[in-house]
Amino acid sequence: MNSEIAARVPLVRRIKPPGALLATRVAELTALTVEPADAGHEQLVARVGGVLHEYSRAA
Repeated sequence: MNSEIAARVPLVRRIKPPGALLATRVAELTALTVEPADAGHEQLVARVGGVLHEYSRAA
């Protein structure tokens, strides 16, 4: 069954630009974790979701 699926999905090489340096990425993600003084629970959860999204996008 896997060969049937593979036959339908062409493998195409995708050029991916080089990522930012690790120190730069860590600094960007760390900056996103700073908690605003007046943030409510929903805003904090949204920020965590944003940080996780950025982290997974970089991986």
